[in-house]
Amino acid sequence: MSNLKIEEITSQLATLRDQQLGIESAIAEKIAQDQEQLKTLQQQESDLKEALLKEFRKHEGVKSVQAGRLKASYRAPSKRKVFNTKGFQFQHPDMYAQWVTETEVSDSVTLKIIEVEEGEQ
Repeated sequence: MSNLKIEEITSQLATLRDQQLGIESAIAEKIAQDQEQLKTLQQQESDLKEALLKEFRKHEGVKSVQAGRLKASYRAPSKRKVFNTKGFQFQHPDMYAQWVTETEVSDSVTLKIIEVEEGEQ
């Protein structure tokens, strides 16, 4: 193969590499932008959930509300017992009660988008 063909192929490969890097760079930038938007939207959702949580706390007895396609449900704080399986298995396989712990469970709000069937709008 002549040096001219090798130089031509090398040049074409360099061009293809630069084009690929340009595409990869554009994709990476788009992903970065999307991640930033996602982070912003997640913070907005968190702030709105906190506002809803405050409202649910003010209005005892209200467990859920629906506005359009959004349904918000309130779960009050509670306690739950958690079994420490690793400690149980390692230390005392015959002593269940010794390894049960109780933890606080915070109140929370769950949001659900309700699908609207055609004709129900």
